[in-house]
Amino acid sequence: MHVPQFLLVLVFALVSTACAGAPAPSEPDANPSGETSVSVDDYDRTCTRDVDCVLVADGDQCAVCNCPEGALHEGERSTFDADAEAAAANCPPPESPAPACGACYEGEARCISGRCEFYNLSDPSQNDFGDAGVVDGGA
Repeated sequence: MHVPQFLLVLVFALVSTACAGAPAPSEPDANPSGETSVSVDDYDRTCTRDVDCVLVADGDQCAVCNCPEGALHEGERSTFDADAEAAAANCPPPESPAPACGACYEGEARCISGRCEFYNLSDPSQNDFGDAGVVDGGA
C-alpha cells in the first residue's frame, strides 16, 4: 500500500505542531506561596542574654535596601535565612541601575525582657519596648 507523500507531510506537520506547543516542565518554586516577605515574629525570639540574639533583615526580601533591623534567637538563624532566600526567589528582577540606598540604622540584637529585639544605636529614641523595656545588657 502506497501512502501519498502529501499525507506524510501533513501528519508530520500536525505532530510537530502538537509537540512544539507542549510546555516544558518547570522546576518547583522555592517558595510556592509566592510570598516575598519574612517576619521575625514567626520565629523563636526568646532569650536570656544578648548573645542569644542575632540581627536579621526581616520584612520584604525584594527591598533594595534590606537592612538588618530585626532580631531573633540565634538557633533560628539558619531556618530564617533559608526562608528569606526562598522569599527572595519570588522577587521580580531588580531594577537596573539599582536605586541608591540610604544608610541603615546602626543597631544590635539585644535581649530585652526575655525577647530578642533590634536595639537602634543610631537613634535610641526609636527604641520603644513598652513596659518590657528592661535591657539585659549581659553578654
